[in-house]
Amino acid sequence: MLSPQRVAAAASRGAGDAMESSKPGPVQVVLVQKDQHSFELDEKALASILLQDHIRDLDVVVVSVAGAFRKGKSFILDFMLRYLYSQKESGHSNWLGDPEEPLTGFSWRGGSDPETTGIQIWSEVFTVEKPGGKKATAEANNLAAAASAKDIYYNNMEEVCGGEKPYLSPDILEEKHCEFKQLALDHFKKTKKMGGKDFSFRYQQELEEEIKELYENFCKHNSSKNVFSTFRTPAVLFTGIVALYIASGLTGFIGLEVVAQLFNCMVGLLLIALLTWGYIRYSGQYRELGGAIDFGAAYVLEQASSHIGNSTQATMRDAVVGRPPLVKKAQ
Repeated sequence: MLSPQRVAAAASRGAGDAMESSKPGPVQVVLVQKDQHSFELDEKALASILLQDHIRDLDVVVVSVAGAFRKGKSFILDFMLRYLYSQKESGHSNWLGDPEEPLTGFSWRGGSDPETTGIQIWSEVFTVEKPGGKKATAEANNLAAAASAKDIYYNNMEEVCGGEKPYLSPDILEEKHCEFKQLALDHFKKTKKMGGKDFSFRYQQELEEEIKELYENFCKHNSSKNVFSTFRTPAVLFTGIVALYIASGLTGFIGLEVVAQLFNCMVGLLLIALLTWGYIRYSGQYRELGGAIDFGAAYVLEQASSHIGNSTQATMRDAVVGRPPLVKKAQ
């Protein structure tokens, strides 16, 4: 988290040569091309001031003075500089200083000819505390890029499986997730951001976590559209009731009354579970109990599917291994 500071730079509508010495002074950032009747921004000069390491990630506040020549622009800016240097060095209230002390800073002169044209900016940047403690520019910039990338992922997934879209195969949904996730990350990386790669990497990680949460929500929403998934529990319970009822009848017919009674008890328990599940789904109460019934039905279905799959594979393997070799007879 960046320190809640802001940068104030005093600027003047005017021209002049950039100061090349290490001593603070006015720097020309906008040049006037009189022959072409145009203005030219000196990006290198501006970057040398605003992209210094200790201020590049802070908010920028430009205090500017503009007006016609010979109206006192440099005069008022020099008073601003005197105030800022006074606050920086001692912070005392008598920042005006000695009335006889000459003003220094932006150059000025008497007469009717203009002293400066274009735009100059003071080479030293003054940092002051902000009362609100707002985020610095680099953080806000990265947050905006992450939000934009997140919107790209969300909108694309909504087009595929959101709202009233039909149920989508989990494999296809995962494929679309990977495609749109990469699209969002590429957008985030290509967006111009402040603070450098190391600073932006944290926001990229947060973006990936948010996309992961969105994907999990989309998976749940997509699963809720699966008709078989919705009626899986009652289907398993009803199938169990029918199977146990038939088994009870058969065992009773051959004289195994104890086993038949055991099957009848199990039929009663499954019937109670089915009725309870229906009531929970209708009323929305006792959701924990409903979840336990769903989990039990899912476990039984998984075990049955696994057993059937293993039996099928074993049968096919035995059929292939036991098949006599084909022998081509010579004509």
